[in-house]
Amino acid sequence: MKHDVFCFRECIECRLFNSGRLADNQTCQRLCKDKIITVESLNTDESGAVLCLYKTDNDCVMKFTYSEHASGQSILTALKEPECGGQTDALTVLLAVVGCILVVGVLLLVIWKLVITIHDRREFSRFQSARSRARYEMASNPLYKQPVTTHFVETDFNMYGKSYNGGLH
Repeated sequence: MKHDVFCFRECIECRLFNSGRLADNQTCQRLCKDKIITVESLNTDESGAVLCLYKTDNDCVMKFTYSEHASGQSILTALKEPECGGQTDALTVLLAVVGCILVVGVLLLVIWKLVITIHDRREFSRFQSARSRARYEMASNPLYKQPVTTHFVETDFNMYGKSYNGGLH
């Protein structure tokens, strides 16, 4: 006797949880005659068993397997309770997002420092090679100017042929 998975779902809902379309006890007993075994965890490795799952009204997942024996009877093996994922903690999500942002920021800074270091080393090696190819002596570098300059000022002022020689007249 072949059943569809939707029928099995209705039978599991009415027989295990007294809910669903067939929740009326007489309808459930009349339509759902298959054997239902409840377990803590499903063994999905069983040969000939088909794993089925569906989402319940409260966003949980109900898992069950069905197998059909040679006698034609279907045996349903269902979890005692639907699997409900725990609510995500807002603090966990916030810390994960902040952590990811920090990791990406630090990685970008490390990459930037690496690029700048490589660029600076190339520039310095170019500078060193240019300096070694220079044809002038270090003492007469055309870019270098002495910081101290000397200026000579004459003390003899000869205006109009008069000699003042630094004195007052």
